[in-house]
Amino acid sequence: MNIKVKNGIFITMSIFIIFLILEIICSVFFVYNSRYLDYFDAAITEYMRHCGFNYVTDARNTGKDFHLVKASVEFLKPVPYDEEIEIGVRVGRIGRSSLCWELGLFQKESEELSTTGEIIWVYTNIENHQSEPIPEERKKQLTEPPTQ
Repeated sequence: MNIKVKNGIFITMSIFIIFLILEIICSVFFVYNSRYLDYFDAAITEYMRHCGFNYVTDARNTGKDFHLVKASVEFLKPVPYDEEIEIGVRVGRIGRSSLCWELGLFQKESEELSTTGEIIWVYTNIENHQSEPIPEERKKQLTEPPTQ
């Protein structure tokens, strides 16, 4: 995967938004609000894949899982339904058991942010749902992505 950076955020995927299902488009033909979280989730998945982290395999092997505790979206500029976009993702903060993803959505040919997002996960034990420390090798893997 070729890595591109806009405003300090790794661009992990490009999406061509098409008019497939009317329910996902606002009445004024902009992308429906809740879809941004779907896009951000896909971008995080691609970022982890780029880092060599297989989320499902890791959860099965360790009995630990990341749980979503907060998701926020700031809408700076509407995105038309037929607009090609790029989504960037980076680890903003990483603590003992929490991980904060920072996301940016750009129109393909622009450096201007259209939407920002923040997703916070907590690393937990699957059995008892108690927080667990994120292993140091995982922190390094997700905060120092390969350049190619």
